[in-house]
Amino acid sequence: MLEILGVLLLVMLLMILAQIVFFIGASFRYFRHRRWEPEAAEDGTPAVVPHPPVSVLVPAFNEEATLANCLDGMAAQDYPDLEVLVISDGSTDATVAIAESYQGRIAGLRVLDKPNGGKASALNHGLAHATGQIIVTVDADSVLA
Repeated sequence: MLEILGVLLLVMLLMILAQIVFFIGASFRYFRHRRWEPEAAEDGTPAVVPHPPVSVLVPAFNEEATLANCLDGMAAQDYPDLEVLVISDGSTDATVAIAESYQGRIAGLRVLDKPNGGKASALNHGLAHATGQIIVTVDADSVLA
């Protein structure tokens, strides 16, 4: 009986080790292909690190009381390639009107309106429309410094 338990324990340990080796190998492969490094100039000067495009998703459901503060914070950002998506999740108040009033002040602002489906649904809808390489999500009552 002890011999069988010993063999089973050894088999389990070998399986765990195989999984660890597999996941480490898979993660190395993933990150090797995902590496993003700017190329040096032809004259040997160091490359200027470009700013990857960033999309900020702001799901909002009846946020007329707090959305203006959030969008004021977005307007104060000086990131060069910033896209802000306000996703109204079936708001019945002035959320959409407030967001649209900021379209002249925030260069990359887009307002999306969809039927109510919850925060996750709003984020998925925004993600489907986002164009940035980096995705940031904030609540409509958040204020970026």
